[in-house]
Amino acid sequence: ANVDLRTEVQVGDEMEAKVVKVNINFDEEIMDKYEVMASPTLVFFKGGEEKGRTRGLVKKAEIEEKLGALL
Repeated sequence: ANVDLRTEVQVGDEMEAKVVKVNINFDEEIMDKYEVMASPTLVFFKGGEEKGRTRGLVKKAEIEEKLGALL
């Protein structure tokens, strides 16, 4: 898979979230697995389950809100 780890969100001493970029142009298998039809798409997981997603350009506040709900 063409996966590029971009950043980790850390609160205190514990790592809270991983943010991973996947280039769907080079990895059709991942695109199909997660039903990604447009770029950019953000898929939010918790415990291995999808808990939300955004498509297209979104404001930073919306991303922070979705992450905050999961952490």
